[in-house]
Amino acid sequence: MFLDTLKISYLRNITAAHLELSPQVNVVVGENGSGKSSLLEAIYFLGYGRSFRTHTARPVIQDNAAKSTVFGEFQDAERRIPLGIERLRQGAMTMRFDGKTLQSVAELLKHFPMQLVSPDSYKLLEEGPMFRRQYLDWGVFHVEHDYLNVWKRFQRALKQRNAALREGLSLNQITVWDHDLIPSAEQIHAMRENYFNALEPMLQATCESLFPDFNITIRYQRGWGEEQSLESLLVERLVRDCSLGYTSIGPQRADLKVSIDFGTAKHHLSRGQQKRLVFALLCVQAKQLCQTTDKKPLLLIDDLCSELDPQGAKALLQLLTSLNSQIVITGIEQEPLLNHLIDHGLALFHVEQGKVSQIETAIA
Repeated sequence: MFLDTLKISYLRNITAAHLELSPQVNVVVGENGSGKSSLLEAIYFLGYGRSFRTHTARPVIQDNAAKSTVFGEFQDAERRIPLGIERLRQGAMTMRFDGKTLQSVAELLKHFPMQLVSPDSYKLLEEGPMFRRQYLDWGVFHVEHDYLNVWKRFQRALKQRNAALREGLSLNQITVWDHDLIPSAEQIHAMRENYFNALEPMLQATCESLFPDFNITIRYQRGWGEEQSLESLLVERLVRDCSLGYTSIGPQRADLKVSIDFGTAKHHLSRGQQKRLVFALLCVQAKQLCQTTDKKPLLLIDDLCSELDPQGAKALLQLLTSLNSQIVITGIEQEPLLNHLIDHGLALFHVEQGKVSQIETAIA
């Protein structure tokens, strides 16, 4: 399934836009501030029900409008499927998919997997493990049908256990939550580990291709020691957890450790190298999802060529076009992108002051 038609109303500086997208590669060009990223933001709404720039509705909706709407039509093998998101200035949101009102964003996520590469994507390497857990959980969510239910059970038990720890309740009142927490935690770990073990060989091969001069190692850490069971460690750390006021071990502490020959990736790779590595992580996830399910994630790439030399940009474009996924890329200049994409079912759009137009893709 791919996004065939996109309609946008009153989103940032885009008053109205109607795009017919390519099922393969779409390039959006224009000057800084023209509305390129706002167009990506609109597509992101269809996948996540929110903006990737802000968690509130007000900055997204035009000042003179009461609401913003994004409508898309998806094409699968047999028919076109509509999806519409309406966001009111007061914050209320309505999601309609295939004629039905969706009750949760989780329902939206399972229909329309999407990955975004933006300036904030560096957080995957530079910030805390939460961002790497989100990366891992995105993939597990789409391949393990029961993952969301297991994750919710674990979160409920963890929330109650942490509340008991903060309130200084008796040890029995704290450990009663371990009966729900431990089995759900172990299930989360097993699903994450299975997913990462399937992903890791492809990650390693892609990193070797993009970084031939040094080795990159990515390891999954489950969030508690490898030698002892979670049950025994929770008992061992109970006094410490009472002092801290929270549960200090478990899948909520899991991480992906990314290192290179001479240290950690975030401390020793340039910005351009970090961008290539983040691309590798996200593209391999998309490729693995295509190979193991019937889902084809949409990749959104904001300002592809920034912080990359021509050779680095070419390597990433080759990686992108090797995927069996729909892609939307933004950039300031046309030709560096077009020279590598013209033979890949390319649709080209130009944005100027919030107005979007489609232009010819032939290069003279």
